[in-house]
Amino acid sequence: MTSWDDSVEATRSAFLEGMRRRGFAYDEAKTAATGTLTLAGAVQLPDGRAVEVEVLLGPDWPYRQPKVVPARGAGTMSWHQEPDGSLCLFPASGHDMAWLDPEPFIDRIRDWFVNDEAGWPDDEPDLDLERYFPRADGPLIVYEDLAGLVGKQVRVAGTRYVETVRRSGKRHDKLKRQHGRVVDLGQLDRPVRNWPEVAARLGGEADAAERTIRAAGAGYLLALYRRGENNAVACLQAAVEGGEIVLRARESADRSPATLRLRAGADAPTLTDRTAAVVGVGAVGSHVADLLARAGVDRLVLCDSETLRPGNCVRHLAGVEHWGKAKTEAVRDVIHLAGHDPPGGIETREALRTRADAAALAAQVHLVVDCTGAGPATALVSDAALHSGTPAVSAYLQRDGEVARVDRWPLVDGEVRLEEVPPPPGPPRQPLREGGCGDPVSPAPPHAAVTAAAAATRAAIHLLAGRPIPPSAVEVIEPQPDPPYHERGMIV
Repeated sequence: MTSWDDSVEATRSAFLEGMRRRGFAYDEAKTAATGTLTLAGAVQLPDGRAVEVEVLLGPDWPYRQPKVVPARGAGTMSWHQEPDGSLCLFPASGHDMAWLDPEPFIDRIRDWFVNDEAGWPDDEPDLDLERYFPRADGPLIVYEDLAGLVGKQVRVAGTRYVETVRRSGKRHDKLKRQHGRVVDLGQLDRPVRNWPEVAARLGGEADAAERTIRAAGAGYLLALYRRGENNAVACLQAAVEGGEIVLRARESADRSPATLRLRAGADAPTLTDRTAAVVGVGAVGSHVADLLARAGVDRLVLCDSETLRPGNCVRHLAGVEHWGKAKTEAVRDVIHLAGHDPPGGIETREALRTRADAAALAAQVHLVVDCTGAGPATALVSDAALHSGTPAVSAYLQRDGEVARVDRWPLVDGEVRLEEVPPPPGPPRQPLREGGCGDPVSPAPPHAAVTAAAAATRAAIHLLAGRPIPPSAVEVIEPQPDPPYHERGMIV
């Protein structure tokens, strides 16, 4: 045995001993018959009743929670029980692995029965009807705005990896296996698990749905349902087997903008009417543009005149397939291919060169983010902010990418910026050169560019959402020999 085996065995032994002290016994016969370590015992409820349960430790325990099965089918077969009747005790992620300690583990089982009898007050509804059906293999099925298609026929088609739901107007005698119907199951107090239970929820609509399935011998049900205030869809793949309709679940996902915004951050609703410009879409600016698009900004303006070269792609958002494009076009295309197009679009422009360029840009956006790292461009952006009132932030890397800095423009009365970060102590490093590049190449690593982009994006989102940020902030990515830059962290 390895030391890892020894550690797992010690954890198992401690758990078994703790369960034994709480009245659970090792079921040798059940363990031998199933190959799964099984404990049997009873949990005392607050009213004095005892509920018998089996605790099954699978081969992946302790990294997966035990399965707890109530004796004689106890429970209401609610959303808090798996299809096999076992109890849902912990979130799927189970971050704290609370099942390792017998005391809170048994308490969790007791609380489950108390809540089940009470009808699950304060229930947090998971939208996972699919898990109550056998799984069917196939590409991910994506959909959008199915509420307007209830009672309509649809077609599911696509590629090896993803299929899309589309409206279909074919007659029943022309339907094929990839066709189906959108139905509404309404508010579900407990999960449905098979075609008879689904049909009972559909009422008169069940006959039309069944005709659609039997016409092709197979098909799909895109089933809308609700739990509390939450709406969801389960994609059920139907087949006619032995004259009966059998339903299996396919993995599906909503692709609507509302669903995408769920992971965009709390400021996403505020950003839906904001326009931001990114001046300089190189190593730092390309990632800023991408992050702002993902955060929900309505419109982006990208300004740069350079071409994407192979060496740029080590730190740039775009890759080899975009060599030779203007950097602005490469960034725009990557955002588009990733499916994060801002609703108001992405405009590409040449680099800022004149006061007129900078003034025109400031007049058309809510914020300018300068990521050029070049004095003249930064001066244009900062002066435009001062004279137009349109805020701006400037982000750049210093000391070969070991320090990142973000400045805000314009300042208001009494504000003072942090002192400039001086060159590092000691002799200067030998500059790096690449053929075809007039300026030296910065050795800043990719993670430094992403760190600076994240800092700039945070500042930009705060300003777009109407929250103040300090005049300047310095993030020490790698500790420096001279204070105050000798410790990793943020200086404001």
